[in-house]
Amino acid sequence: PSALLPQRRPAPARPERMTEGRVTAIVAAAGRGTRFGAPENKVFAPLLGMTVLERTLHTLSACPEIDAIVIVTGAEDLVRVRSLSLPFSRVHTVCLGGAERYDSVCNALDAVPEDTGLVAVHDAARPLVSPRLVGEVIAAAREHGAALPATPVADTVKRSPDGRFTRETVDRRPLFCVQ
Repeated sequence: PSALLPQRRPAPARPERMTEGRVTAIVAAAGRGTRFGAPENKVFAPLLGMTVLERTLHTLSACPEIDAIVIVTGAEDLVRVRSLSLPFSRVHTVCLGGAERYDSVCNALDAVPEDTGLVAVHDAARPLVSPRLVGEVIAAAREHGAALPATPVADTVKRSPDGRFTRETVDRRPLFCVQ
């Protein structure tokens, strides 16, 4: 059975809690856009006069807590992403992604500046995050060692044994959505 599992490299070695020093944002931009229904990576879709990727970089660059940005993308998008990132002075590098998101983030971790003490991973296809929220998550990560933004589930959630008939309504009070 283990031969069927994808081979994963181990996570990079790191201290138990390293929350001091510079903050580097890893921007995961290696998606394919298949669920989005686009012929190309969804980070190139237009949004308010710029691409989704540029909007994301603009937002992260406006966050005073972020010192550097590493963008990770697919081989087919490397040249275009590098070109789009040129106006953003906090972009440290653009690196090549891997087969899965985990592999892409590991590649980006290898590319963060040496003096990075805290890493914030952000999906490039989520451009509407506010600099304030990013700053709050970074502050919480400094205090607790890790953090992520979450919102309470607002939708009614049903449990179904077969996907056709519902068995019960799930109590949503302890449930939160994260991206």
